[in-house]
Amino acid sequence: MEFDLSGKKAVVTGAGAGIGLAVVQALASAGADVLGGARTVTPELRAATPFTYEVDLITEQGPQQLIKHALAEFGGIDILVNQHHFSRAGEDPVVDQSGDSEASRSDAGRVRRDGAQDGWAVHRADDRA
Repeated sequence: MEFDLSGKKAVVTGAGAGIGLAVVQALASAGADVLGGARTVTPELRAATPFTYEVDLITEQGPQQLIKHALAEFGGIDILVNQHHFSRAGEDPVVDQSGDSEASRSDAGRVRRDGAQDGWAVHRADDRA
């Protein structure tokens, strides 16, 4: 599918690599001005867009800093893609509606629907069956 996003202003979180970077590349190729926010601004991100911002979105101030920067840079935001993911082991649970999970944020974390529970839970990779 091809579409024209010329003149649109986009913000993508988690833009340094993977899906976030691919979203930046796709939006930019469709004509949008894209601000890629990432904890680490990679050479690939810089090649995809001239608008980058290094930010740690796990911090309380991170999301606000990114949006303030985008508004200052663009004057407004038309598209927001939140592709940010948690990748620091040992921090607060990401999702736990079951009330008994000892889940942690990690790159190896997996979100799965557990048929035995009435809710979503995040499980560490070493918890996988």
